Amino acid sequence: MVNLENAGKVITTDVLVIGGGIGGLTAALRAREQDVDVLIVDKANVGFAGMPSRAGNGILTLKKDSDIDEYVGYLVKNLGVYLTDQDAQTQLAQVNYEAHHKVMDWGVKITTDENGEIGFFPNPCAPWYNSGIELNCTETLRKTALKNGIKIQNNVQITALIKSGDVVCGAVGYHIIDGTFYIFRAKAVITACAACGFRTIRMFNGRGEGVKLAWDAGAQMRNAEYGNFVEIVSDVLGESIYGTQTIVYNQKGENVWDKYVKWPAPDVCIEMILGIEKEYREGNGPLYVDFSKMPEEWKVIGQSGGELMGMTRFFPDKLSWMGRCSSREHEYADLGAKPTVKTGLHGNSGPVRVDLDFKTTVDGLYVVGVDCCNGSGAFGAIPQPGGQRGSGLTFGITTGYIGGAKAAQYAKSVHQLPVPDVQDILQKKEEAFQCLNQEDGVSAYELIDRIQDAVCPFDVCIRRSEKSLTGAIEKIESIKADLPKMKAKDYHELMVCNETKAMALVAELMLRSALERKESRGFHYREDYPEIDNKNWLKWTVADNVDGKVVISTEDIPMERYKFKPEGWEAN
Repeated sequence: MVNLENAGKVITTDVLVIGGGIGGLTAALRAREQDVDVLIVDKANVGFAGMPSRAGNGILTLKKDSDIDEYVGYLVKNLGVYLTDQDAQTQLAQVNYEAHHKVMDWGVKITTDENGEIGFFPNPCAPWYNSGIELNCTETLRKTALKNGIKIQNNVQITALIKSGDVVCGAVGYHIIDGTFYIFRAKAVITACAACGFRTIRMFNGRGEGVKLAWDAGAQMRNAEYGNFVEIVSDVLGESIYGTQTIVYNQKGENVWDKYVKWPAPDVCIEMILGIEKEYREGNGPLYVDFSKMPEEWKVIGQSGGELMGMTRFFPDKLSWMGRCSSREHEYADLGAKPTVKTGLHGNSGPVRVDLDFKTTVDGLYVVGVDCCNGSGAFGAIPQPGGQRGSGLTFGITTGYIGGAKAAQYAKSVHQLPVPDVQDILQKKEEAFQCLNQEDGVSAYELIDRIQDAVCPFDVCIRRSEKSLTGAIEKIESIKADLPKMKAKDYHELMVCNETKAMALVAELMLRSALERKESRGFHYREDYPEIDNKNWLKWTVADNVDGKVVISTEDIPMERYKFKPEGWEAN
């Protein structure tokens, strides 16, 4: 009889956190405060994972006395377009202030005023604030985690969750350097794996592994069509150019923002993205950014020195870092003062459905951070962080603050460590190494190119139609047929193979959900259904795993109990 110890290296804990970025670390520290054992596992290195160093060095903040109704109402009406789970967004707003203070208690430097209180830089067009946060915030949290007795396991890619009956009770994976197979047993599992960016642009580096882990365990998905964050990027480098949406011009010298955006949008919006594409279609390109016309509120970001408006700030270290990156890139391409720009798909798809405790539809499994940015419903009809710079890091902090504590409470209610099925673990071990054991096959990198070819075209990620979405789904089906043929020559390529499987799944979830939503709302635009349809489509799309197949359905939004309702709405 095979026992667990013969199958791999067994490690036990109360709470297992998968992902060592800001969401995972916040959740781990909050769980540890409940006096439970906590282990963080990351395929890279805890504290150096996630997106903080790429995320603009800022966070979205609210004051202790901020008007929560004003804030949530703005988001629901203007960004979420009434697709928002208003309970979820309200809860996140209510903990915003205390969650950021908790992170400061753990040693992270956030903008402060002369009294040592959080310093708030006003947003010029929306009811929230921004604060600086140190570039190395996750490294600071890692050090605090170790001091607090949290265990860390680096360089292990988690390939599957394990269950005892219908309850998640751990995970399995392998060491990406030496191939050691690990079996992690736990009373509760939290994933914080950075959603899916389809490896398109360097801003968001998630591969969708957390989504696939939850999906394979039977968790439901929600609002997957909104995994399509599109940004303004350099035409030469393919890299985002932050905060330039209002200073993009066509070859006629017309300001593209002024031409298409007719409301006080706080950031990149669907009207701007569609406008850029329209300008190129009409022959008015190449479009360019004119830095000489940078608004005053953005110029202050580039000021040298450690203070601004009487508050400490952390932009200079970010600018220095960006300058080093830019100087290296300019060895190959000099962008100049008027770089040409286009649109680029960031992705950032995180459709895992969670409740207000950040528990999934499967017992024992919690999800925090951008893996649930769509699935929480908190943002509605906009991909995270569309419309709210700094909300990505804030979402990681606030969801980890709530979800970490709730997962620990659940773990404490489980009196004995659940016993997983050994045969199931042996099967998952075989599946984990499948690509490594094949004599020949297709390259994962080739399939990644094909996934990008399916999801990146503008008529798929933004200007959608039944024809374009159906064609993209056919491409994904072809890719799925080739996934079992992938071959890896070493453990690193094996990691890429497992990432590819995740990206293919997330692409299918996004495309099938987009095909189901027959209207245009927020960042989901259908040429064949160009209007918002509040009569028929005040609904969330839902994806279920039915015998391994993606099955899409809809669920009416409980508008009758929400505070903010569309004009003219009446209960049926």
